[in-house]
Amino acid sequence: MPEQACDNRFIVEFIGRHSLRRGEAMGSRRFGEPVREYLQAVGCRAAPIFGEKSALVSRETASYMSSLMGPRAPVVEVPEARHHVMLDQPLAFIAALRMLLDSWMRNESAGGSGPPRAWRDN
Repeated sequence: MPEQACDNRFIVEFIGRHSLRRGEAMGSRRFGEPVREYLQAVGCRAAPIFGEKSALVSRETASYMSSLMGPRAPVVEVPEARHHVMLDQPLAFIAALRMLLDSWMRNESAGGSGPPRAWRDN
């Protein structure tokens, strides 16, 4: 959600073949979960990543989500991506993830404790 065109049809087909499960329809509900409470309860480093052309998430919405997650949650806008960022701009999405992880790792190292053990061992 929302329905949108996708230039990378092979990704949509892969997800469809490997992720489709029978379940209840959302119906007219857009969000059935307490999203605000979920964002406020995030206990790890996180960042809203959204598409510049998303039909559902605006810059204002992403900033609000970030504010709920706390002061260390940067907002990342992916140019030319619609709502399904990894379908529209997969390389830009990966670049954004790499930038975030590198930034967080550097910040942890600067704090004196170094990166989390899982990052050091790989």
